Amino acid sequence: MWTARGAGGCAARMFCALVFFLALQRCECIPGKRILVFGATGRTGRRVLAQALAPGSDYAVSAFVRDRSKVALESPKLRLIQGDVLDRELVLEAVQGHDIVISALGKLGPAERVEAIENILEGMRLHGVTRIVAIGGVGCLQITESMRLQESPSFPRFFLKTSQAHWEVCLRLEASDLDWTFVCAPEIPDDECTGNYTAVASFVPGNKPCAKT
Repeated sequence: MWTARGAGGCAARMFCALVFFLALQRCECIPGKRILVFGATGRTGRRVLAQALAPGSDYAVSAFVRDRSKVALESPKLRLIQGDVLDRELVLEAVQGHDIVISALGKLGPAERVEAIENILEGMRLHGVTRIVAIGGVGCLQITESMRLQESPSFPRFFLKTSQAHWEVCLRLEASDLDWTFVCAPEIPDDECTGNYTAVASFVPGNKPCAKT
């Protein structure tokens, strides 16, 4: 589990570039890899999709979306799959034929978020897909060795149920036998990419020495 931030947060474009980079790690990142993006029309997902289809990349990309009309990008390398991530059978079918899964699911209720990741993980196990990067919330990160941010008395109560659902997603990733990364940004402002970031394993930045800058 990783967190990342830039100056004043993690700019959206930079964060999504980092997510895409992490997705390709340990995956024999050669041209032709097949990438499936869930939540591809959300604030983060659409930028991840743009990164995957950026000029010079050579990946076959599938976008799983609820409404294909919301996908503004056009590319011969892009395939759209319209459906509900809670539709188990459709998700299992969608995962087939891919090498890497990126979950950028956004506006889901707590129970729906957990159900969605369970569908995705089942599809991955069924079809032998091993690499997944999922985006979570900062509340899942440690502030001490024994406390996550969401367990702190100062954590906003109105974010708690969503944050707890993110943690349940993380637990399911941990329990899987997959090659997974859970990426949590303290904040993702809509700023331009600066190229400067700090990445820390498991801890909120500033609560543990930085792993990479």
